[in-house]
Amino acid sequence: MLSLSIADFQRALTLATIGVGENQVVTLSTAPEHLLSVAAKGEERQAEDQIPAQWSGSLPLRYSFNIQYLMDVVDSVKETTKGSEDTEDPHMALRFDVSEKDPTSTFAEVPGGVLVVMPIRE
Repeated sequence: MLSLSIADFQRALTLATIGVGENQVVTLSTAPEHLLSVAAKGEERQAEDQIPAQWSGSLPLRYSFNIQYLMDVVDSVKETTKGSEDTEDPHMALRFDVSEKDPTSTFAEVPGGVLVVMPIRE
Protein backbone atom coordinates (compact mmCIF):
# COMPACT_ATOMS: atom_id res chain seq x y z
CA MET A 1 0.00 0.00 0.00
CA LEU A 2 1.26 3.47 -0.90
CA SER A 3 -0.08 6.52 0.94
CA LEU A 4 0.56 9.99 -0.48
CA SER A 5 -0.79 13.49 -0.81
CA ILE A 6 -3.23 13.94 -3.68
CA ALA A 7 -1.75 17.39 -4.40
CA ASP A 8 1.81 16.03 -4.61
CA PHE A 9 0.75 13.18 -6.87
CA GLN A 10 -1.24 15.51 -9.14
CA ARG A 11 1.74 17.88 -9.40
CA ALA A 12 4.04 15.03 -10.43
CA LEU A 13 1.56 13.80 -13.03
CA THR A 14 1.12 17.33 -14.40
CA LEU A 15 4.91 17.63 -14.82
CA ALA A 16 4.95 14.25 -16.54
CA THR A 17 2.14 15.34 -18.88
CA ILE A 18 4.07 18.47 -19.83
CA GLY A 19 7.15 16.32 -20.48
CA VAL A 20 5.62 13.61 -22.66
CA GLY A 21 1.96 14.38 -23.34
CA GLU A 22 -1.34 13.03 -21.99
CA ASN A 23 -1.38 9.69 -23.78
CA GLN A 24 2.13 8.67 -22.78
CA VAL A 25 3.39 6.41 -20.03
CA VAL A 26 4.69 7.28 -16.58
CA THR A 27 6.60 4.77 -14.47
CA LEU A 28 5.99 4.75 -10.72
CA SER A 29 8.72 3.28 -8.49
CA THR A 30 8.11 2.77 -4.78
CA ALA A 31 10.57 3.28 -1.94
CA PRO A 32 9.92 3.30 1.83
CA GLU A 33 9.56 7.10 2.07
CA HIS A 34 8.88 8.30 -1.48
CA LEU A 35 7.41 7.53 -4.87
CA LEU A 36 9.50 8.22 -7.95
CA SER A 37 7.51 9.30 -11.00
CA VAL A 38 9.38 9.11 -14.32
CA ALA A 39 7.94 10.05 -17.72
CA ALA A 40 10.00 9.04 -20.71
CA LYS A 41 9.89 8.90 -24.48
CA GLY A 42 11.59 5.64 -25.33
CA GLU A 43 14.81 5.53 -23.29
CA GLU A 44 14.97 9.32 -22.85
CA ARG A 45 13.63 10.72 -19.56
CA GLN A 46 11.50 13.81 -20.07
CA ALA A 47 10.23 14.48 -16.54
CA GLU A 48 10.99 13.08 -13.10
CA ASP A 49 9.64 13.84 -9.64
CA GLN A 50 10.21 12.34 -6.20
CA ILE A 51 7.01 12.50 -4.13
CA PRO A 52 6.92 12.11 -0.33
CA ALA A 53 4.96 8.92 0.35
CA GLN A 54 4.76 5.97 2.71
CA TRP A 55 5.22 2.52 1.14
CA SER A 56 4.24 -0.48 3.28
CA GLY A 57 5.00 -3.28 0.84
CA SER A 58 7.68 -5.85 1.51
CA LEU A 59 9.41 -5.23 -1.84
CA PRO A 60 9.81 -2.10 -3.97
CA LEU A 61 7.53 -2.07 -7.01
CA ARG A 62 7.96 -0.49 -10.43
CA TYR A 63 4.98 -0.23 -12.80
CA SER A 64 4.09 1.86 -15.83
CA PHE A 65 0.72 3.49 -16.40
CA ASN A 66 -0.91 5.72 -18.97
CA ILE A 67 -0.71 9.24 -17.52
CA GLN A 68 -4.34 10.02 -18.37
CA TYR A 69 -5.49 6.93 -16.44
CA LEU A 70 -3.67 8.16 -13.33
CA MET A 71 -5.01 11.71 -13.78
CA ASP A 72 -8.54 10.24 -13.94
CA VAL A 73 -7.85 8.40 -10.67
CA VAL A 74 -6.68 11.64 -9.03
CA ASP A 75 -9.73 13.55 -10.31
CA SER A 76 -12.04 10.82 -9.00
CA VAL A 77 -10.37 10.78 -5.57
CA LYS A 78 -10.47 14.59 -5.36
CA GLU A 79 -14.20 14.50 -6.15
CA THR A 80 -14.73 11.83 -3.48
CA THR A 81 -12.85 13.83 -0.82
CA LYS A 82 -14.67 17.13 -1.48
CA GLY A 83 -16.16 18.39 1.75
CA SER A 84 -14.15 15.98 3.90
CA GLU A 85 -12.54 17.11 7.16
CA ASP A 86 -9.05 17.07 5.65
CA THR A 87 -9.69 19.27 2.60
CA GLU A 88 -6.39 21.19 2.83
CA ASP A 89 -4.15 18.19 2.17
CA PRO A 90 -6.19 15.06 1.51
CA HIS A 91 -4.27 11.82 1.10
CA MET A 92 -5.02 8.72 -0.89
CA ALA A 93 -3.74 5.19 -0.73
CA LEU A 94 -2.84 3.24 -3.83
CA ARG A 95 -3.00 -0.50 -3.33
CA PHE A 96 -0.80 -2.52 -5.66
CA ASP A 97 -1.60 -6.22 -5.48
CA VAL A 98 -0.47 -8.73 -8.09
CA SER A 99 -1.01 -11.79 -5.92
CA GLU A 100 -4.81 -11.82 -5.72
CA LYS A 101 -6.95 -12.97 -8.63
CA ASP A 102 -9.65 -10.42 -7.75
CA PRO A 103 -8.00 -7.47 -5.99
CA THR A 104 -11.31 -5.57 -5.87
CA SER A 105 -12.70 -8.14 -3.42
CA THR A 106 -10.56 -6.96 -0.51
CA PHE A 107 -10.39 -3.39 0.74
CA ALA A 108 -8.35 -2.00 3.60
CA GLU A 109 -9.36 0.81 5.90
CA VAL A 110 -7.42 3.98 5.19
CA PRO A 111 -7.96 6.40 8.09
CA GLY A 112 -8.48 9.90 6.72
CA GLY A 113 -7.95 8.75 3.14
CA VAL A 114 -9.43 7.13 0.09
CA LEU A 115 -8.40 3.69 -1.10
CA VAL A 116 -7.68 3.21 -4.81
CA VAL A 117 -7.27 -0.33 -6.09
CA MET A 118 -4.83 -0.27 -9.00
CA PRO A 119 -5.18 -2.93 -11.69
CA ILE A 120 -1.82 -4.53 -12.49
CA ARG A 121 -0.98 -6.83 -15.37
CA GLU A 122 1.99 -9.12 -15.09
